[in-house]
Amino acid sequence: MVPPRFPRLVIYGVGLLGGSLGMAVRRRAMAGRIVGLGRSLERLERARHLGAIDECHTTPQAALEGADALVLALPPRQIRERLADLAELVPAGAFVTDVGSVKARIVARAEEVLPEHLLFIGSHPMAGSEKSGADHGRSDFYEDHACILTPTERTRPEALELARRFWTALGARVVEIAPERHDQLLAGISHLPHLMAAALLQSLARDFAPPAELARIAGGGLRDLTRIAAADTETWKQIFSENAPAMLAGLDSLEQTLNQWRAALQPASPDLKTLGKLWEEGRETRRQLDGDRAESKD
Repeated sequence: MVPPRFPRLVIYGVGLLGGSLGMAVRRRAMAGRIVGLGRSLERLERARHLGAIDECHTTPQAALEGADALVLALPPRQIRERLADLAELVPAGAFVTDVGSVKARIVARAEEVLPEHLLFIGSHPMAGSEKSGADHGRSDFYEDHACILTPTERTRPEALELARRFWTALGARVVEIAPERHDQLLAGISHLPHLMAAALLQSLARDFAPPAELARIAGGGLRDLTRIAAADTETWKQIFSENAPAMLAGLDSLEQTLNQWRAALQPASPDLKTLGKLWEEGRETRRQLDGDRAESKD
């Protein structure tokens, strides 16, 4: 599959995801000029110093002049809210996508306000870190990760094909899912785990011991399980709010499962058979996740 090459690629939001994207595009010579757009000139200059972008702008008009590709790498609510302002600034025929972790509302808004001459499709690369900022960006950030494309009946075939080539060239495994199904799945495999990591740490700090005491005795299990709770607050509060319906449904399901564990843990007569069955169910699912990951790399 031949990689696309854009004379002028604009990345709106040059943090961890946007910065890594710029580095990855530069490494593969997929753009003639990589343009960074954002609010903080200081952060943009830092991204340029790191080699993520060639040019800095704090106004969309200047950044988008002559652009033939735009990637929105902002938190999801900001992506959705800025689409209307960008609609008349993006040159005709340009490729437009995003990296938002919630898709249904972004895609619906994009199809409502973007002109039909733009090649828009929603994207969600499943790469991330608890760290933030272009300082932690890497040119191999998207390699060996899934990138979910969310086409609809209104998606132009050329937009879908361009997105496939773009993310494949960056080393990602492309998967296509409807926007609504994407949000249901991501509530379970990404958004709820982040919420649970934060909630567990809250519970420990409130009811077990101060964080300093926990830190002295905590092993790898707690640190591994809660690593993602250190992620950027602004991004995750937007993800939670944008995908609230699917997350609430996921919390209902999780509560039912936790109640099964609670029933099996009654102090008077712990149900060893049920405890073993519940653990094995989780253990087997975890083993299948590892198996799927190993197969995907073959």
